[in-house]
Amino acid sequence: MCCGAAKYFLKESTLTLTAYIGNKQIATIEISLDDYHIIQCRAFANGICEYTEQIAGIINANKKMIAERERA
Repeated sequence: MCCGAAKYFLKESTLTLTAYIGNKQIATIEISLDDYHIIQCRAFANGICEYTEQIAGIINANKKMIAERERA
């Protein structure tokens, strides 16, 4: 189910992001705001994203910045 239909963006305890390579959307990522772990990372039409590991690395490297901006 896509994040629009499931209304993930309305959850208060999560952050929903979209990843792009150039102009192509490659994934929708849902992150927990409790501990900043990835709840799910899905490609178009709820498919498996081949970039999940790279996305996880970027998110893990930037957890401190995400937390700081959340509090702002």
